[in-house]
Amino acid sequence: MLLTAVLVLAAVGLTQLSLHSSTSKERVSNRIEAGIKKFAGRYARVDSWGHAIDLYKRHLSYAPESRSRLRRLAGAYRSAGYLEQYQAAIETALRLDLARLEDERWRASLHRSLHKTYRMLGDIEAADMHAGRALAINQDRIAENPDSASAAYSFGLTLELIGQKREAIEQYR
Repeated sequence: MLLTAVLVLAAVGLTQLSLHSSTSKERVSNRIEAGIKKFAGRYARVDSWGHAIDLYKRHLSYAPESRSRLRRLAGAYRSAGYLEQYQAAIETALRLDLARLEDERWRASLHRSLHKTYRMLGDIEAADMHAGRALAINQDRIAENPDSASAAYSFGLTLELIGQKREAIEQYR
């Protein structure tokens, strides 16, 4: 009995110590955040939109400027039939994307984000234009840095986005 009490006290003490260290606190927070995203996705897959929306909103609270998180929330709103909330969330994502465009035109990731946002808005012409820009940026980066894993990965993401999955896999390799 005494041994059990000592072990429980030691476990509580070590847990408290680890939670108060900055690296452990950050690691725990990151795991919680990842879990929220994971469970939101699970609820979305079974069309439990109320739970998915609640969790996507919580996930967004960790990074309110995240366009990908806003798009996931917008998609859940749309699927649940909350069209006003969908429109507000996707327009916020677009506004955030466009605000970054002025300073970061050279980022393929930003053009991929704009492609996804415009697709959700139904503006296929603008979506395709940004996919084309991302592709051109990636092709230039690969030409300038043929041995860059980062350039190849970004190129793979863009190829996957435009439906060229085999070519994307080659870039990932």
